[in-house]
Order: sequence, then structure tokens, then C-alpha cells
Amino acid sequence: MFFCDPTLRESVLRDNLSYVDNQIDQYISDLYKAQRPVIMVGGGVRIANAVEELRELGKLLKQKCGTGGAVKD
Repeated sequence: MFFCDPTLRESVLRDNLSYVDNQIDQYISDLYKAQRPVIMVGGGVRIANAVEELRELGKLLKQKCGTGGAVKD
């Protein structure tokens, strides 16, 4: 398995974190450009007991947040 090589493992993790950081930046940029923005999340937030974190994110970004039955995980 390639994760046995510590150098390769660090490289893969660094590349993935960079990708995720870029995706988050793009999402936030798109969110602020939206005419009627809202952050919709699935049931995974409740399963992970992260509802309070979602509320904090909404306050931080000054955006509405919500969950719904039609939202898919």
C-alpha cells in the first residue's frame, strides 16, 4: 500500500488538503455571490452531533442554514 511510504503519504495528504481548501474557498465565494443564499445540509449534521457547529458557521458567514427532508446526504 502506498501509505507505507511516509513521504508519499504526506504528499497525498497535503495535496488533498490543498484541494479541499480550494473547494471551500470557491464555495464561500459562490455563496456570497448568490442572490438568495442558504446553506442546506443533510441529516449527517445531526448524526454527527454537529448542529451547533452548523449554527456557528451560519453566524460566522452571516448566512441562513437549514436541514430538510429533501436534502440528501
